[in-house]
Amino acid sequence: YDQAISAYQNANNGKMVAEMRTKKETAAANAAADREKAEYEAKLKALELQIKELEAIGEMEEAEELRKHLETLRGQ
Repeated sequence: YDQAISAYQNANNGKMVAEMRTKKETAAANAAADREKAEYEAKLKALELQIKELEAIGEMEEAEELRKHLETLRGQ
């Protein structure tokens, strides 16, 4: 985007400079959202693992509570 912005500035095309800046900002926001989503999914997987570990040691009530919480988080 920076190269396009520079080229449009050199061509005195303010409309396209503004459009490229908007696209650059949008791309940055999308990248940040993708990182946040990946972190959230990693936390959900860790919670799934914790549920399995609780079930393995016989803590079924706690596991069920966490499973309900996990389903609530997935619904968001």
